[in-house]
Amino acid sequence: MEGIIGICRGFEYYQKQYFRQIFRDIELGKLVFNINIIYFMSQVKREVKMENNHFQYIGKGIYSINDVFTFTSVNKRKIRSWMKNSGNGSPKLIQGDYGLIDDTYSLSFLDMIDVLTISRLRDKGVSLQAIRKVYTKLCEMFNTLHPFSMNKSWTDGRGIWIDIGHKEQDKKLLNLLKDRYEFHQIVTDFLDEVDIGKDDFAKRWWPMSKKEEVVIDPMRKFGQPIVNIEGIPTIVIANTAKAEGSISKSANWYGVSIESARSACKFEEQLTKRIAA
Repeated sequence: MEGIIGICRGFEYYQKQYFRQIFRDIELGKLVFNINIIYFMSQVKREVKMENNHFQYIGKGIYSINDVFTFTSVNKRKIRSWMKNSGNGSPKLIQGDYGLIDDTYSLSFLDMIDVLTISRLRDKGVSLQAIRKVYTKLCEMFNTLHPFSMNKSWTDGRGIWIDIGHKEQDKKLLNLLKDRYEFHQIVTDFLDEVDIGKDDFAKRWWPMSKKEEVVIDPMRKFGQPIVNIEGIPTIVIANTAKAEGSISKSANWYGVSIESARSACKFEEQLTKRIAA
């Protein structure tokens, strides 16, 4: 027991309310203890794997391809193919901050936002070849690996989109650019879901829109989904609500508002359905 307490204290997101929850569940033999400890130990394992290079992940977030699929609903095969060099010698679409870690592709927060943007452009019918060329040109223009995570890509970089559209004769892209409403809608969707930092890059993402309490912020809790005000992981709140059979009880144990608890449960329910689909 003392060993568990010592480890827990090393993680600032497990506040006093969570310790009380753990001890209470040990005494009552509740299933929620097992669920939350499994989640907690997975975070410990992730931290230990970082070893001497762990500082490179701080403030950037770190996600597996499965994580990105779960949060964005973008197909895992597509994500993996965008992270690899193409067979025709073209460079990989997403350069990525980390590449392979233990033979598995890992993505940063900005990588994930790039994935989300590319997926939405593909949904609009824009060819992957045109997206690749726009991405490459914007990388050169702004000297960044994450052009689709920048606000300037939609404003200062508009000329590049038009130029590539004409060169590639990509009618979908050209029509998208000609239709001010359509292109504006992509930009609006982008800004409605992300907060832009002083460096012009996305700094946090609201996966259910800014009207809900759930946020993914690479500067907080290693970029895992949390409720914004209180900073508690959504999975912890949702698991407890499920085990207790009450959202209000979960909210009370973690000291979060009922609105935050409901958003957390709603978000995790969406992820569960997405995984099961």
